[in-house]
Formats: sequence, structure tokens, C-alpha cells
Amino acid sequence: MEILGEKNNVKASFFMLGINVWKNPASAKAVVEAGHEIANHTYGHINFYTYKDKDKTGKIEKELLHSGNIIIKEVTGVEPFLVRFPYGYSKPDAEKV
Repeated sequence: MEILGEKNNVKASFFMLGINVWKNPASAKAVVEAGHEIANHTYGHINFYTYKDKDKTGKIEKELLHSGNIIIKEVTGVEPFLVRFPYGYSKPDAEKV
């Protein structure tokens, strides 16, 4: 972040896993304090393309996506409005969430 912000005044978007934000809140706070955007990369990097929703409710997808947002907001005070699906893959059901 030093090269981006302090030396070159460049802002970036950081897509962070909820579990990593929870385990290392200082990193997430540093991103926000430096003026960068913080965004959701889900809670634990599940592959939504290969994930099998056995009960077909989408409950797990919702929890994994929303829990990432909740943790990021709780730690940084910023509610992310972007999400990046792990591995670049998703399913229509996950995208609806």
C-alpha cells in the first residue's frame, strides 16, 4: 500500500475475505484509512461454481456472501458494495444474492 498511496497517490480496490479481516483487522483498517476501497471476496473463498447446494435454498451462499460484508463493516465501519467471487466463477443463484 505504501507504493500505491504514499508514493504515487494511487487508489485501489482490495477484495478481502471475511475470515482474513476477522483474523487481521489491522490490515483491513489500514486499507480504509489509506483511502482505498475495501470489497467482499466472500467469507472463506468457497468455489461457488462447484459448490452443491443440497437443499436448493441458497442459504449457504447468502450466509457466505453476507457474512463477508458484515465482518468488513464491523471491523472497518465501511459497508462494501462490490463482491468478487472466488476463482472468478459463480452460478446464477449465487449472483442473485
